[in-house]
Amino acid sequence: MLGDGRYDGFGNVTASNWTMLMLAKHAVIAVMVGLGVTLHVLATRGRGDGVTDRDGGRVRTVRWLADLIAILGVVVLLLTAMAQSSA
Repeated sequence: MLGDGRYDGFGNVTASNWTMLMLAKHAVIAVMVGLGVTLHVLATRGRGDGVTDRDGGRVRTVRWLADLIAILGVVVLLLTAMAQSSA
């Protein structure tokens, strides 16, 4: 980051579109990490048998979280592309 001319220093997140997009990207990544931890806990809690079809609610939640993480991954890619193309 220090080598990028669009970076105006630590904490100066409103200096340019690039810094604002990088902040948004990192916030999305933080949300993804939180969802991933939640997904892991839901998928492995209990008697060690993992996610089973007997617990349909948990299976639906795990699927929903996995889909949401994948969608957020696309959002991260789009934010990166937007930041790279910003002047």
